[in-house]
Amino acid sequence: MGGRMDDKKLPSISVVVPVYNSEATLETLSDRISKVLKNHSSKFELILINDGSNDRSWEIISKLANKYSWIHVLRFGGTWCF
Repeated sequence: MGGRMDDKKLPSISVVVPVYNSEATLETLSDRISKVLKNHSSKFELILINDGSNDRSWEIISKLANKYSWIHVLRFGGTWCF
């Protein structure tokens, strides 16, 4: 099916969390969310959106995304994202 994702690969639960100067809590947050979601579904994702943090939040969420395939990140700065 041209360009359409296979429903079997789509997560059944998506959690979106805005991140702003949250370096001290990000690892605990991802651990707790993971524990809760694993009880409800084997297919889930955590989307962390860095919203212009001035601390190490981006560095930490990037490392988490590299470590766990179910974590995805976006980085906003001003009115753009990448």
